[in-house]
Amino acid sequence: MPERAGANTEMVRNLIKYGTDINLGDTSALFTAFASHDLPTVETIVDSRAGLNARRKANNPHEFERLPVSEIPPLHCAASCPNNTKTRRGSALPIVRLFLEKGADPYEIINGQVMVMHDIFANGGSVEPLFELPSLDLEHRDPLGRTLLLTGC
Repeated sequence: MPERAGANTEMVRNLIKYGTDINLGDTSALFTAFASHDLPTVETIVDSRAGLNARRKANNPHEFERLPVSEIPPLHCAASCPNNTKTRRGSALPIVRLFLEKGADPYEIINGQVMVMHDIFANGGSVEPLFELPSLDLEHRDPLGRTLLLTGC
């Protein structure tokens, strides 16, 4: 997927309309649009029902190096610590909220070892949208048996 396709809402609409698999390649259109913090394009992709199932390869040696995973779901990427900075936070939070509104699973377990919500909480990610969830279960345990609050200790 060309870098520019993810950051151009009309182009993405046309690609979807004509049946293009926007999740092809190492970086799908969703992650390209997210990297540009292009909320309208992210919303278009998520509404196509192709977006929330996208995965991004964790091939940057410094990104997600603490995780025993090879692929990162969109919610995890959007709410992770690198996007919880002064310069990125304002544009990342609406995308995190959009993912949650559209059905991203904060309790998703990656490779049987890492729960998305627990990892975001434990490693300085954007937790506010997660705490706004009406269905938030503070007692939900990760694969290591820790509740959300124990994860932060």
